[in-house]
Amino acid sequence: MKKNIYLNVLMILIFLASGCTTDGKEVIEPSHEALKLTYPADVAVFGDNILVADCAYAADETPLPYKEGYLAVIDRTTHKLKHILKTTALNPQWITVSGNKAYVVSSGAMTFDMETYLATAASDGAIDVLDLKDVSKWAASLPLPASADKTKGAFGRLAITKDGKTGYMGSGITNGIFEIDLAQMAIVHGADDPLWILQDTEGANGMSSIKIFNNKAYIAAFNNDAVCVADAVSDHLKEADCQVIGVEPNILEGPIDIALDYNEHDLIVGMSVANALYFVKYDRDHASFETIQIGKAGAGVNAVVKNGKYLYAVNSMGGSITRRYLPTKETIPSWAVLPASSNPVQLAMDSEKQLIYVSLAASGNVAMVDMESGEVTGYLEE
Repeated sequence: MKKNIYLNVLMILIFLASGCTTDGKEVIEPSHEALKLTYPADVAVFGDNILVADCAYAADETPLPYKEGYLAVIDRTTHKLKHILKTTALNPQWITVSGNKAYVVSSGAMTFDMETYLATAASDGAIDVLDLKDVSKWAASLPLPASADKTKGAFGRLAITKDGKTGYMGSGITNGIFEIDLAQMAIVHGADDPLWILQDTEGANGMSSIKIFNNKAYIAAFNNDAVCVADAVSDHLKEADCQVIGVEPNILEGPIDIALDYNEHDLIVGMSVANALYFVKYDRDHASFETIQIGKAGAGVNAVVKNGKYLYAVNSMGGSITRRYLPTKETIPSWAVLPASSNPVQLAMDSEKQLIYVSLAASGNVAMVDMESGEVTGYLEE
């Protein structure tokens, strides 16, 4: 059995700042006028706005290290702060834009038992909805209760079906998947009744993340070194193809995020512990997966995003972004280098302005990276 180092990795990715090397590139440090965020977890482009989810993590707070989180709404052209919207639960971690709505998932607080080495949900989560017609207030909110025994919760990013009616979320502490009826803003499968694509290992946490492409659900099961693919619009993900994609039988490699390859069929999986990108051939006819190539990335891959012919990987512990040109497979592991100890976690593409916005959790900032050169051109400012 693979050694269960999941919790150590999770805590490093979420809570610790990380250093980086410059690889000869000049790194522009934030100015004193930079937007005063606390711990920005996610960023998104939404109409004429940039959205930043700030989970307000504060290590010195007790008993829970979270202050009130919020969504910052920033003008996309002037970079001036327009609105601060407090979320209805602690720890806003994720933003998903679908049509004219932006969904902000607050995961809820987590605690970690140093004796059992298990993480549990310490508070409930929520989904808050922003409508493009009025970004000054929430259009709707849905509480997300943790399970009665607190072993299920810590809600993940919302993945939404093409018709916008159904959403699924993974979790930071379990393999269970949660289902939401977005049309009615109602829980279909919550923390007390999750969808089990893969079971948790007895006596250990799981961790799951989910994305939807072309109405197929792609699930990364971190602690199982596995990926699953299911139909996202029928039978609650029950008919899923699952397989281990790890290549080291005795070492946890940690799949954390998934993108589709250039052919819109095979998978590119960010492996957080292996510090790599795994290219996985998916045979739908035989429900099988084969890891056919391993590409080097930086330390602590946390997110993978495809934009046109390019794939970008955020390396949280390495303080960098890896870029791969998919047609030729040319990869630059440290294509963009971010300030030391800034802990980048997520990115958003702005093709119109040729910018990439990167949330820097530990330094409380959002960097702007030139989409062509990879140079940091500045930071969001009030």
